[in-house]
Amino acid sequence: MSTFKDANGQDWVLDIKFHHVEKIKRYPISKDGKPFDLLAILEKENLETLMIDFEQLINIVFVICYEQVKERFDLAAYDEANKEDYEMFPELKVESAMFKAARWFAQQLNGQAIQELSEAFEEALLNFYPNQNRKDALKKILEKQRELERMQCEEAIRVFDESVPVIQDEIKRQVRETFSDALSGNLPESSESIPTPSASES
Repeated sequence: MSTFKDANGQDWVLDIKFHHVEKIKRYPISKDGKPFDLLAILEKENLETLMIDFEQLINIVFVICYEQVKERFDLAAYDEANKEDYEMFPELKVESAMFKAARWFAQQLNGQAIQELSEAFEEALLNFYPNQNRKDALKKILEKQRELERMQCEEAIRVFDESVPVIQDEIKRQVRETFSDALSGNLPESSESIPTPSASES
């Protein structure tokens, strides 16, 4: 059993049970509406994809935490708070209570909460598998995923650091050219300085 806090400091318990597997299969987790098989998490890079696609991960956690959501979700208050959105997007008003609850649940999550949710899900997933070999494989995949993310961040920082001097030099060049043109009187005339031809001239 693992926990995470949402953006409001509310605690949520993540405890994956076998009945969640079937519920997750029935709920439209992914954008394409395809079912997600939690038991096949080690196959075809499913876990790596899930750790990157936060929307899909949040949907899965919503299903796992649905009983807690039902205790805390106030449909009337939600509808009242979203009246302006309903005016702009009428289709949202007629959604089922469950889909509105899913939107409400996602609204409770900021960046820090999603990070905690991800870590809690990983821990809950490890606790869910009784087979030690699967647990070991899952741990290795998670470690490799974290290492890949670290390397990607380091590479992004390196590329940015290398590009900064180039950008600065280009800005300086453009500023020098602008001032040079201004001092030499070579700046293009504005539309206001160009005389409008008279009726006889046109």
